[in-house]
Amino acid sequence: SFHGYFLLAGDAKRNIIFHVQRVRDGGSFATRSVEAKQRGKIIFMATVQFHRPEPSKGLDVAADMPAVIGPDGLKSDRDILQEMADNPRFSSRMREFYRQTLARPARAERRSVPRPAGVDPMEPVEFYWTRVSGRLSGNHSEIHLICLAYMSDMGMLSCAYAPFGGISAQHPSMLVSLDHSMWFHSTDFRADDWLLFQIRCVR
Repeated sequence: SFHGYFLLAGDAKRNIIFHVQRVRDGGSFATRSVEAKQRGKIIFMATVQFHRPEPSKGLDVAADMPAVIGPDGLKSDRDILQEMADNPRFSSRMREFYRQTLARPARAERRSVPRPAGVDPMEPVEFYWTRVSGRLSGNHSEIHLICLAYMSDMGMLSCAYAPFGGISAQHPSMLVSLDHSMWFHSTDFRADDWLLFQIRCVR
């Protein structure tokens, strides 16, 4: 698991210096504290916990897979961003932000999924098929875990707008992550295959 906190805006044109502190090394668990710095200031910090693999003895539980349609033929997030960048209803500042986002390399692809039948349209939840761009070489589970962690912070905020007509019907001035936590329960997946993300806003 990890628990991260975004403290200051980073500069993509500058290197990041990572300071890792060995907090604890136990028989089954190891804990690390991480600080990411630019220009001598901490821009991100996290606590990361590692667990030695062990059999579950069949005590695995999981929610049922939602009855959603597959990713083929659905709009990608870049398609939606392009529509928003071209939409005169948005401020010039936000349209320029969307254009700058589209100009950056696409490291992952998301496709928005229509709500399954029976889901309340006012419920703040969204569904996305997501995968990294291209094909990952080898079968190293660590790489797929890293990519999953990266993708897990993509588009986490837009579901809050779902009860109000969706984010494209609003005019947000800023969307940023302040903190982010994640628990990894399995390594039985590939980040370059389509994965279904269900994102829910709670208070």
